[in-house]
Amino acid sequence: MHCPLCKAQYKAGYDLCGDCDADLVFTKEQADAEDVVLFLESANLTDLGELADALKEASVPNYSRLGAGKAKDPLVGLFTLAKAAKEQSWQIFVLESDLDKARQVASAARFQKFSSISAFPRLPQMNLGGLISERHL
Repeated sequence: MHCPLCKAQYKAGYDLCGDCDADLVFTKEQADAEDVVLFLESANLTDLGELADALKEASVPNYSRLGAGKAKDPLVGLFTLAKAAKEQSWQIFVLESDLDKARQVASAARFQKFSSISAFPRLPQMNLGGLISERHL
């Protein structure tokens, strides 16, 4: 059993990925045939977590990770660590087949976040899939 989203392998008898909630497929080939899309990349872990939760509530499997190529060599000193944390990006991936639903969830979650505020504030900058760029793994 294999996850088509995060590509994790499971023993027989499992039907759902414990990391991203995607339905498992039987073979690695089936998992590899599924297109995975970078949906969001952000340095703001709070926004990323809120969006991941909203996707999960809407039954959109998603996989989050630290952005590839952004991590640096081991660093020494608190100032250097804080600077590196600001430079790192976090990513959310979804299956291409779920991309439209993920966009709808992100749009609704973004609106809901500000709907209770009387003066609509300037929206935070977030790179939502399709609005900035999409990459296939």
